[in-house]
Amino acid sequence: MERSASASWKSREWLYCSTFCHVIVNLDILTTSQTSGELCDSVDSVLTDRESEVFYTNNLLYKLIIIYVRQQDEREKEELVEFNKRFSLYLEYVKKLELNNSKLNLQFDEIRQQWYELFFSQYPVKFHHLRSDASQISYDKIDLEINMERLQFVSNKYLELIDTEQGWFDRKKEKYVQIEKELNKSSTDLLTLRQSYAGVEEDVKVSLAKRKAVIQNYFQVIDESYKSKSSRMKLALRVQSLKTEIPFLKNIYSISMKYRLTESSLFKLNMFGRKRLYCFETVLD
Repeated sequence: MERSASASWKSREWLYCSTFCHVIVNLDILTTSQTSGELCDSVDSVLTDRESEVFYTNNLLYKLIIIYVRQQDEREKEELVEFNKRFSLYLEYVKKLELNNSKLNLQFDEIRQQWYELFFSQYPVKFHHLRSDASQISYDKIDLEINMERLQFVSNKYLELIDTEQGWFDRKKEKYVQIEKELNKSSTDLLTLRQSYAGVEEDVKVSLAKRKAVIQNYFQVIDESYKSKSSRMKLALRVQSLKTEIPFLKNIYSISMKYRLTESSLFKLNMFGRKRLYCFETVLD
């Protein structure tokens, strides 16, 4: 029984010592004024006094826990103060950023408003002049191309007529030579041939007059066809220009509605866009 009681007491001593050391090592609660000798003395006093072992152990653990709680409280207070400082600095930085952002937004709104006013005050006049100049240049180019093509065609036809007349004169000359040879053979035949030649000349004159009238009608028809071709090309060019311009005007209108311009600018833009769209739809119809 004594051996079992002694073993039980030793196991209790070992348990208290291990618990005490574990608390000291894990909690890191030793102050700078407490030395290792004092700690050993306190441990010896606890181990030697078996009757008051539980009391001293509990008292020591209580003091250690109090010290640890106080130190932990101080650390938390210091961390909280540091956190408050950092948070105040962060709030100041955020306020500065918000102030700068508001200033930049105001500047951006002013610049955007100035740009829109400048753009929409100059756009209709410049666009009208540029569109008129571009259309006039395109029309002049079409007229020049049509005139060049017509002149080339007419010159080719005149060359063909010259070649035809030259061949006709050559054949007529050969016929004259043949007739002169036949006239040398017989005077009677000569008179007959002269009479037939007079009739042939009349027929030739009539044929030449008819040919001249046909040629004039032909060239008149050619001029009318080229004029109609020029008008058709101009109309196609205008339709293509209007089809290209409609999406652009719609995009400008949508941008103006998106950024919510002032009522006066919006009214001017709506009137301009509606007039242009009405003109385009009228032309397309």
